[in-house]
Amino acid sequence: TIGRQRVEASVVEELIQSTVWDALNEVKDIALPKSEEISLGDRTRSVFDHIQTKDPYKYTVTVEIIPKVRWAKQYKDLTVAIESLDADKEFQKKILRIRKRFGEEEIVDRGFTEEDFAIVSYTFQKLPEDGGGPIYASLGVDAPMFMHRRDDGTEVRAVKYDPQEHSLLPGIHEALLGMKEGDKKEIRVSIPEDFELSSVTGVDAVLKLQLEDLRHQILKPMEDGLAPWLASGATNIDEAMTRGLDELKTELKQREDEALKDAITNAVATNVINEIPKRVLYQTAVQLYMDSLPKNRGMTHDIESAPTLVERYINQNQRKVETTARARMGLRAIADAESIEVPDDEIQPIVDRIIASQPKRKDENGNPIEEEIPDIKETKEWKNTKYSLEMDKALEWLKDNITIDRVSRS
Repeated sequence: TIGRQRVEASVVEELIQSTVWDALNEVKDIALPKSEEISLGDRTRSVFDHIQTKDPYKYTVTVEIIPKVRWAKQYKDLTVAIESLDADKEFQKKILRIRKRFGEEEIVDRGFTEEDFAIVSYTFQKLPEDGGGPIYASLGVDAPMFMHRRDDGTEVRAVKYDPQEHSLLPGIHEALLGMKEGDKKEIRVSIPEDFELSSVTGVDAVLKLQLEDLRHQILKPMEDGLAPWLASGATNIDEAMTRGLDELKTELKQREDEALKDAITNAVATNVINEIPKRVLYQTAVQLYMDSLPKNRGMTHDIESAPTLVERYINQNQRKVETTARARMGLRAIADAESIEVPDDEIQPIVDRIIASQPKRKDENGNPIEEEIPDIKETKEWKNTKYSLEMDKALEWLKDNITIDRVSRS
């Protein structure tokens, strides 16, 4: 026996399926895909009551619409700054590192100089007037900390400091000059407000230093044996000097391009002040998660149908997802405002590759079934590719139309 409630549920489902698409068609140009939520009408009256009284049965479909982007600052007025590296200087640093790597070390019994390197242990303390207590910080942004084991077995926080490689907080380098192995010194230093590698910033602190080990580096002579380390495949030092510099210029250009892309994307995201629709967050999380998968999994793993997995990814990567979602909203708005379009002949080969990589349905004999695509421009593959390429072109447009400050490393 089929109960009344089951019959009514089937009738409601059939009513919705037969009418909902007409309702959604009216908002298809402004609604976010798959954002619809359906709520039934008067739950106190059954479908059968509506039939008997000939009253219309009503339900509500709610969708999230594509929001109009609001800017904190107009996108044409954005300014970004990136670090610009001098290839010649960076290549000389590379040469120096390689010559040190293959050179020799000698123990010296004298004060520390610019040409030496040392293992320096240290502790930061708050000033007595600030209550004392430890501060956990690095000596500099490019001076990685490690735990140094002394001869008696105790371990201390330390850095391996090479003045030609590392930059320390102001005053520390000057304090180390002239110190001998075993010497201790206590100085007062300022931890800048923007120094990220510290548990406390914007304060003065007491820094206790001890020079644990002091060595002098004897550089490896510039000879042909170093050639392959300076440039891949080089067999002599002259060839390595030319090719190595060219390779480094290419590498630095790629790094600068990536840094510029990240800087512009972050600037766009920061200036989009809208609330982010839930569906945009969800779709962004799906794309980021798929991008993080190995390629052989990413093509077949259907995260879209695993909401719990998506929600967990959002919770674990909330800032990244929100920043990416804001950037995508902003770039999409710029593409529309500047009438940026991508020709079909750029989209077609990418879509062809995507479709070709997808697993094919098979018949009962295991043979692939060739499926006809009535209008490829209506497929999600085409729409998603077009959407992404237009945002890429919006990013390129920004590169040519906003202020970019290239700051040289001192």
